Amino acid sequence: MEHEKDPETVKALEAAQKLRDQAGQEAKLRGECFDKSKKEFESGDKGKAKELSEEGKKHGALMEEYNKKAADAFFAANNKGRDDYSIDLHGLYVEEAVERVKQRFDKIGRKGTLVIIWGAGNHSEGGVRKIKPAVIDILNSEKVKFDDDTPNHGCCTVYFSGKEAVPTAPAAKTTPAVPAASPTPKPSSGKTTTLPVTKPAKPMEETKCCSCCCVM
Repeated sequence: MEHEKDPETVKALEAAQKLRDQAGQEAKLRGECFDKSKKEFESGDKGKAKELSEEGKKHGALMEEYNKKAADAFFAANNKGRDDYSIDLHGLYVEEAVERVKQRFDKIGRKGTLVIIWGAGNHSEGGVRKIKPAVIDILNSEKVKFDDDTPNHGCCTVYFSGKEAVPTAPAAKTTPAVPAASPTPKPSSGKTTTLPVTKPAKPMEETKCCSCCCVM
């Protein structure tokens, strides 16, 4: 469900759409020039064919310029008031959407949680969403977790830091070692026990090294 937009945003979106329309008109003129250029070339008038080809290229450059301005205008209007962790791709072509998603990844340093709004496809040709599969390809290539249709239909939530934080297991408590109890001396029976005297061991004679020793 789309939120109701304020009059300023509506006006900005209308201006963005006009730029798209101008880009579409330039694309049409470019195609016409290229078609005529081809016919002139086939008829043998290579000079006229080149002239029409150059004119077509000019229309192509204008088309790209209008599309860039339109993409910037759509993106600015639809993301007004949003922070860096939410991005709305409405009004963008697939290539434009992919570029902005990658830019946002870099901007937030691939950290935290990012909500990507790609829409339900109501404005796409045939009602088939084109931006969604392109964005999912990026997420899969980045090997990040995401939930489709979260928090709402037409968007997804990306978890750069993992979907859920894994709690750290508490360290095992170490029981201090209990010193062994000294044996309890038995009560004396009154008799004196004579222990045998142990003679000290003779000191070992120093081993003399002969000249046949060798170092490995």
